[in-house]
Formats: sequence, structure tokens, C-alpha cells
Amino acid sequence: MLSWYFKTNLLVRIIVGLILGVVVGLIMGPQAEIFSPVGDILVRSLKMIVMPVIISTIIVGAGSVTPSQLGKVGAKCMGIYMLTTAFAVVIGLFYGNLFHPGKGLELAAGSVTLAPIPFNETSFWDVLIMVIPTNPFQAIAEGDVLATIFFLHFHGNRHFHPAPQRG
Repeated sequence: MLSWYFKTNLLVRIIVGLILGVVVGLIMGPQAEIFSPVGDILVRSLKMIVMPVIISTIIVGAGSVTPSQLGKVGAKCMGIYMLTTAFAVVIGLFYGNLFHPGKGLELAAGSVTLAPIPFNETSFWDVLIMVIPTNPFQAIAEGDVLATIFFLHFHGNRHFHPAPQRG
């Protein structure tokens, strides 16, 4: 019965689901909130797989790259990162100048009260220290991605590429 569904391209299934969700939302209006638990389950399921995907990706990556290749791979990654970031900035500036978001928006002087946000000045060394987890399992459980990546790289490289024995 559902064989056509599983034979269809994933992108097509996602777009069909998106369109069906919009149609149901338009037809049911506020009553469509009864489907909220389904959306919550989906979002929680996606959050649940983030850390295992990061961990397995780094373990496989650390096992497949030798220390001599790390410099070349790191330079390529940094170059691609800088290129995509520059591309995103150019696109953002282009569309910002094209559409002028917020133009004509007027806020009444007394309608909005802004509470001051406390500013905690964090130094470079504080950030560097926070990257190193005191408990790697706690970092994984709390979803601290940067600390988890540091732990996995530090110990993954030592595990897959141990230092040569002396003597």
C-alpha cells in the first residue's frame, strides 16, 4: 500500500509533507494545534541524533586521516569555511539592500520597554578553557558540541595514531 511512498525521492516526500501541513493548517486554523505533539516528537528525535552523528563522524574522520595529512585537510576545511561564509555574507547583503527589511516599521515610543541585558565579558582564555571539558560524558549529555569535538579529536588522534615507541 505504501510502496510508492518509499520508492519516491526523499526531497519529494519532504515537500509533499510540507504542502500537506500548510493545507491542514489553513483548513483547521487554531485547531491544528492538536498535531503539536507530533511536531514536538519530530524535533526531539532530530535533536536526539545530533550528538551520535557528530561522534561517529569524528571517529571515522580521525581513523581515516593520518597526522601528516591533517595540515592539508585543515587548510582545505578552513578555506571552504571562509569561502562559504563570504558567500553567505554577500547573499545577505544583496537581499538586505534589495528588500530593505524593517523599512517603514515604526515602534511606538511607550509600547516597548527594554530591560537591560547583563553583559558578561568573556576573555579569549575563558573561551579556550571552556572548550576543554572537565567531564566529557557530561559535555555529550548536555549537547556541548565544541567540548565534545575537542575531546574526540584529542583522544581520537591519540587512539588511531599513537606515538611511535622509543627504545
